[in-house]
Amino acid sequence: MTAIGPGTGMRGGGELHVYMVVGILGRGGMTSAMMNRARMFADHGVRTTIVTLQHDLEHASRNAEYTAMGWLDPRVEVVNAFDDAAHALESSLPTEPHGLAARLRTWLPSRRRRARPAPARVADEAGLTVDVQRRDDGSVRRVEHRDAEGSAVRVTEYDASGALRHETDLDPAAGDVLEERFLTPSGHVYLRRSYLEGGSPSACFALDREGKVKRRYSGQTAWQAAYLTRLARRSPGNAVFICDGPGSASKVFRIPRRDAATLYMVHNNHFKSPWRPGAPVRDDYGAIFERADDMDALVVLTDEQARDIGDQFGNFGKIRVVPNSVATEPVEASERSPRTVSMFSRLVGQKNLPEAVALFADVVARVPDAVLDIYGEGRLDGQLRALVTKKGLEGSVRLRGYSRDALGTMARSAMVLCTSHYEGLPVNFLEAYRTATPVVSYACRYGPRDLIDDGVTGFVVPFGDRAAVVDRIVRILEDPALGHRMGAQGQRSILSQYSNDAVFGTWWRVLTEAHEHLVERRGHEAMTNVDRRGADRVHR
Repeated sequence: MTAIGPGTGMRGGGELHVYMVVGILGRGGMTSAMMNRARMFADHGVRTTIVTLQHDLEHASRNAEYTAMGWLDPRVEVVNAFDDAAHALESSLPTEPHGLAARLRTWLPSRRRRARPAPARVADEAGLTVDVQRRDDGSVRRVEHRDAEGSAVRVTEYDASGALRHETDLDPAAGDVLEERFLTPSGHVYLRRSYLEGGSPSACFALDREGKVKRRYSGQTAWQAAYLTRLARRSPGNAVFICDGPGSASKVFRIPRRDAATLYMVHNNHFKSPWRPGAPVRDDYGAIFERADDMDALVVLTDEQARDIGDQFGNFGKIRVVPNSVATEPVEASERSPRTVSMFSRLVGQKNLPEAVALFADVVARVPDAVLDIYGEGRLDGQLRALVTKKGLEGSVRLRGYSRDALGTMARSAMVLCTSHYEGLPVNFLEAYRTATPVVSYACRYGPRDLIDDGVTGFVVPFGDRAAVVDRIVRILEDPALGHRMGAQGQRSILSQYSNDAVFGTWWRVLTEAHEHLVERRGHEAMTNVDRRGADRVHR
């Protein structure tokens, strides 16, 4: 284990408290990378909190799922801005249900109906028609209330316990949002968000237990930024924020510079199509790059991406390269299926999955019993199933849904395949090599060329060269010993360079450098205040 860690090289006293900020957690590579990083920090004694900023009815159930999957370390706290605000007000309130929430509970359909399907449309106590959306367990999640003409006038959303947590009033004529209200589990409104004519969001109002406005914010971004600032001030002089989601950057940038050090992660390719130099930069990342003076570091995953950003925006001295990392605990050995190719991916356009289906038709033509298993969820599920049917690949290409045991599935596969248009530094490559499974990938920006030693630990093929990638897949399927050698070499190479222990030293240098900047800012401000007080005394 690296000798670098808390208590070494620190200035200003105290211990660092790292906050990782994102809009909402999911099931993809970025969430996996964040959870692994949080565990790595906890292993080295760095206090770490994951902060989510979007309203999330499934916050508690997500955390339970991450814990069950082994992603979320019990030493790492996960907090949510809306949940924290609700609980802060709830702690001083009576426990009996209150107001509209209590009334709505009297007519909501039963949370669970096993004997027969629950109705999707019922009537509320006012006689309005309502459309009911349920969770998999039968509990009511969302209700649309419609007037006599069938226009939506209100949307109500419920947590898993049945408590009303969010209301949205709608203009039945235009469909625009008029107002949002966020409620505690007992039914008290703690935040109200108003909208301008035309449905543009406007001010937010934080309410007290009597429902009176205690503070007005210019908008939800300002309210979320105030929440982050309060978190920072709980660890005065020692808070370091890592902004993991580009959508959260506008909130993190609003934290006063004296209250926290701020780092901005680039988890993905920052270009628009065709995702290489010369293409336009994504708006969300471009807005971050333009504000170099307001950050302590911009953290990217590969040297190639660091060069590309530097070439376009100038070397502003704050780009740091810290790759994703992987745990080294052994994965239980499984018997491999020598004809099974696996993919682990969100079913979205970035992943170029129609290409994977199309090229696998050529694989099956040469290896008839080859199978491609695609694990993941996303909006392209129906399109991909239709493509599989169109090409007559039922049984050869299988969409398996989300896997809660990706490591075990990889360990049973002959190889992992990637056809993405673009990436950052794919977490599933690291996980594949942890299980000694070789990877075959197109050479997209960024990551495949960093992680795959072509011909040694797998194959990396020029993007779009379908014949070449089919040839490489077939070579491993027809020569399991080759796949075994590649996987074993990949495991040795990746775990030596990208293990949590190997990468933590780089992270610690970035964290302490950012903390030193914070200490200097606070010291400069203190000295400036002393000078001002001295000048005031002179002029009295």
